[in-house]
Amino acid sequence: ATSHLLLHEQEAYSKLCGMEVLSLGKTGFGQPPLGLDQLQNCLENHNPGNIAAILLELPHRELGGKITPWEEILGMQQLANDQD
Repeated sequence: ATSHLLLHEQEAYSKLCGMEVLSLGKTGFGQPPLGLDQLQNCLENHNPGNIAAILLELPHRELGGKITPWEEILGMQQLANDQD
């Protein structure tokens, strides 16, 4: 995981909101940012009814400031909306 929330916030999301994390993407500097296909695969392999929120950190600091392309972000938003 490369998210600031996962690496540096001592699981505050869990303590404050009672959420568990399902981390997507690869770890380590030089990796590509999270893509729409990774989110689609996650939703296909997990019960979408158990997913309450999608957090996408922009820019991906631990990946050298990379940003998920805007079209991919819009696709993620549509995918999330379609799960309702």
